[in-house]
Amino acid sequence: MYNIFYKGNYNWRNALFTQKTLTFLENIAENNNREWFTEHKQEYLDYVQAPTRALAAQLEKDMLDFDPFMLTDPKRVCSRIYRDTRFSSDKSPYKTTSYLIYRRPMEDKTNVPGWFFEVNATGYCYGMGAFNANAKFMANFRILIEEDPERFLSIIGNINRRRFDLYTEEYKRPIPNDLDKKIQPYYQSKNFYLICNKTIDKTLFSNRLAPTIVDGFMQLKLLYDFLWQTYSRAF
Repeated sequence: MYNIFYKGNYNWRNALFTQKTLTFLENIAENNNREWFTEHKQEYLDYVQAPTRALAAQLEKDMLDFDPFMLTDPKRVCSRIYRDTRFSSDKSPYKTTSYLIYRRPMEDKTNVPGWFFEVNATGYCYGMGAFNANAKFMANFRILIEEDPERFLSIIGNINRRRFDLYTEEYKRPIPNDLDKKIQPYYQSKNFYLICNKTIDKTLFSNRLAPTIVDGFMQLKLLYDFLWQTYSRAF
């Protein structure tokens, strides 16, 4: 399915994820039922859960350097295979991706900024953002921007936008302001997050995966700190 040619410093022998990871994720999407999963559960444990937790272990020190209050226990930051279908019209019982979520262990998960990594059958991604921020949080976010727009320009200027895509949910009516146009996608947002989207490549199948993620996260660290400053002011 995937013919990756390895060369240079990419050491595939120490890779966490393999073709078997992608095969399982593809198969669970096509056979999302209890009978199939029960028969193939060991494949999930060996080729999906184990490498995802191993990646979390590799990232743990760097994530604590970003934020010493962050939850980093591999068993707690890794996704479970079972979907919560109670409030969803989609009743398929199993997830077709595997992911990591890093944030502080707080009751208020709505406004807490977080980091993530996710792998599926056709690609992987990683990033950070304020996913479900409420109106109070975003109002204080805009106030902080207005107090020092040059600082915010410097923060977002540190992010390589060819690497990270900005995803936002904007208000129907623009909020009037005189700020730089580069700030507007953030200022007009109800919430937002930045993602580096990748198709299957040699990095996923190599020992370069964790360092690549950390390198990307470093670009987002100043924005993460800004979001926490927003949270401290709002709550």
